[in-house]
Amino acid sequence: TCNLAAPGRDGMVYLDRVETHWPLRIQLPIGTQVPFHCTASGKMYLSSLPAKTQDRLLSAVPLEQRTGNSETEPARLKQMLKDTAERGYATDDEEFMDGMAALAIPICDDQGRLLTTLSIHAPKLRHNITSLEAGLPKLREAARRLEELLVGCARICNRLHASRRSGTLQRMAATPVRACPGPRSRSPSPTGRRSRPRCGTRSSVPRGNWAIAPMRWRHR
Repeated sequence: TCNLAAPGRDGMVYLDRVETHWPLRIQLPIGTQVPFHCTASGKMYLSSLPAKTQDRLLSAVPLEQRTGNSETEPARLKQMLKDTAERGYATDDEEFMDGMAALAIPICDDQGRLLTTLSIHAPKLRHNITSLEAGLPKLREAARRLEELLVGCARICNRLHASRRSGTLQRMAATPVRACPGPRSRSPSPTGRRSRPRCGTRSSVPRGNWAIAPMRWRHR
């Protein structure tokens, strides 16, 4: 099974997945959150963080012993993360779930920052870490194509945003500033009564206020 995962607040969240056609498979549906410290995708993300950020995160999240292979000692875990960063991919050898092997690689933006991870996992009955590593070239090619797609979409969005912003500024600069009209002075009526517009006329509608409907008065 192949899946995309992104870092959440307390773990990695599955965004999308493609299930294997084999009947024996591990069900982790979209939206599932898995720990950082004992999954391939989580360790891949942790290995991309600066040292201080990595220390804060490891001290904030519980390092739960999910299986007998889970690493919960911070010092040894940090060494694993250093090795992960050097080789460019992370592994999970029954650390999150008994009987499961997994491998993850990063998907980065044009500045090299991790956006998501692309990973594969399978039951140990079919694959181990060595056999999963044999699929690294195809996995890296898929990650490269996804990076090109994401970076291309981001550039298009940035250009659209910049063009809209510049167009708005140009329209604002080209629009003349008009002073707010003051109250109109009314000449007193000869009879002393307030004059009213004749029925059905538009004399009561100020010019420029096209959204205001003409006022109608009843005859007395």
